[in-house]
Amino acid sequence: GGDAEELVQSVRGEASAKIDDLHIFNLANLDLRLGFFLDLLDAVSFNPEGGEGLNFSTARMRAALSGKKLLINSFNLSGRQLQAWGGGAYSIADKHLQLEGKVRSVLGTVNSFNVDRKLKS
Repeated sequence: GGDAEELVQSVRGEASAKIDDLHIFNLANLDLRLGFFLDLLDAVSFNPEGGEGLNFSTARMRAALSGKKLLINSFNLSGRQLQAWGGGAYSIADKHLQLEGKVRSVLGTVNSFNVDRKLKS
């Protein structure tokens, strides 16, 4: 065996996740690490009021882990207020999230969005 760094670099795998009834209760108090949700809202000019939240009936993600990088093959958020889908990557080492996709508002407007955020711990 090698050291811990070698072990981390050799990690490989695939994962999928599904969350039913995902609720974000107060967007005004959203932790900055989850601010990419606000980027999605901004893409469809949705400005939440204080105390306003988001509900998704289903959230899905398929990803592959390769060393310290999580490759997000696809994600899909389905809700009445908005739907979002796309893909991207997350660097575990420097906590850097990159997403590209589309978001559809309740009015049917579809816009592209890009998220490029370094998440704080």
